[in-house]
Amino acid sequence: MIQVYSAKQKVLSEKEFQQLYAIIVKAYADTEAEMWGKNYVRVSASDFRNYITADQVLAAFINDQPVGGLRYYRISETCYSFGLFGADFTFSRKGVGRALISRVEEEVKKKNGTHIKIEILRPRDFELPIKTTLHNWYQQLGYKYLKTVDFAAEFPDRAAGILVPCVFDFYEKVL
Repeated sequence: MIQVYSAKQKVLSEKEFQQLYAIIVKAYADTEAEMWGKNYVRVSASDFRNYITADQVLAAFINDQPVGGLRYYRISETCYSFGLFGADFTFSRKGVGRALISRVEEEVKKKNGTHIKIEILRPRDFELPIKTTLHNWYQQLGYKYLKTVDFAAEFPDRAAGILVPCVFDFYEKVL
């Protein structure tokens, strides 16, 4: 059974923190290597700790072991977003991602949020199967595609180091 906790409220042990952090880093390294290069680290350990301290991280557990997590945060009074979303690939298709999204939606509603906006970074000139899978999966979960923007043009600071031209696909779900 999957259990999802606030990483701050659960008070992760150092071992649990390291396991969760490794899951997030591996998820991005494995799915975005074509865009950022090998050994890509999406977030530093210190920033990830700060997100936990700010109570912005949800962690999924199976049998008392971390199997996935995400960071969620407010972007306006009633709108939230999430990212740093990753699951242990050995638990693919076990409902870890769905449990995390369900919980973040519950948390946003508790905080009087009315919608969630997310984005998916993908290469502009070729298809990555994982990005297509995510596009379809988010739509199945009720996230409506809004628009695509050029990543480097819209976010030049964030695009530093990108290896290929990329775009951000934006999605929104009204809760």
